[in-house]
Amino acid sequence: MGLTVAALAVAALLRALEPLTAVTLCYFAELACNTVSALRLGRRGRCFGLGLLLFVGCDLCVGLHNLAAFLPVVDTGPLFSFAQVGMWLFYLPSQVLITLSVRKK
Repeated sequence: MGLTVAALAVAALLRALEPLTAVTLCYFAELACNTVSALRLGRRGRCFGLGLLLFVGCDLCVGLHNLAAFLPVVDTGPLFSFAQVGMWLFYLPSQVLITLSVRKK
């Protein structure tokens, strides 16, 4: 929760706090906190934590890919080319690891 509040405060100070920005910051801050929490579980949360970490990578690629809509001049270079493919390279393994992390009853 603290990271979310901090991210929203920074966005407000930069005068960049719009509804979509606020929702994005809340989502990403909570995803980051959940990832760190899962990785701290050690062996018990390893599969889930790695799945979330890959999901963070996927979301970063999606964000970078969509950044071109807001800043058209940045849609060049190898990083943006990688983002178009990277989002899918991270997404599938993230979903597999998250699914495999579910404990059987």
